[in-house]
Amino acid sequence: MSITKTFVAGVEAAGAAATLAHSGFDSTGSTHLVAFSKHETNNSTLPSYSDNKGSGTWNKLTQQQNNANLCWGQLHWVKIGTPGASHVVTLNTNAAANFRTSILWKLNSSSGEIALLDEKFGQGDATSGLAYALADLANPGGLSVVSFCGVAESVLVTAYTQGTGWAKDFDNGGAVNSTFGQSRGAETGTLITPQATQNANGEYAMLAAMFKELLASANSASVAHLD
Repeated sequence: MSITKTFVAGVEAAGAAATLAHSGFDSTGSTHLVAFSKHETNNSTLPSYSDNKGSGTWNKLTQQQNNANLCWGQLHWVKIGTPGASHVVTLNTNAAANFRTSILWKLNSSSGEIALLDEKFGQGDATSGLAYALADLANPGGLSVVSFCGVAESVLVTAYTQGTGWAKDFDNGGAVNSTFGQSRGAETGTLITPQATQNANGEYAMLAAMFKELLASANSASVAHLD
């Protein structure tokens, strides 16, 4: 049994529109996708994902708003319908939503199934140079797990620093969208801290999730999360 993850790409757009797409990539050898979405201004249509490979309804963690600012972040995941080449994944929002970002990872479970083992999310204020962090993700059984973390901000952050043990996957380096994505694993640590540092003062929304492989005979529907 094994579980692995691979960063695909981050895409972003400052202007308002209803869709933002990851151009065709190859999902051969992967079983699931994990994505972090960020948008601003209009949340009347909750963000959702779709693709051209017959994947079903995406699960998602509880959406977080960047304190009083009109900025939202959310983590999503789905089992791929038919993995293969020319895979296109689209973030769907209200047409008035702007400063949109989508960060995408591929995940492979040798059993073909995964389970959400733990989740953490929150929002708050960050001071330049100080780390913002969520409560630890817990892996009490010391299983092989992979973890993902995204940060959405409405102030201009020109650089992020990943947390200890995390791989920096997406840092838009001064672009106006101020979005960050990191991941880690596979690993068997029992406590994992979702943490990162930014170089600007501002409010943030942050989400993290940990996944384990699920036996193919288990009922994966029990881990559905449609907040």
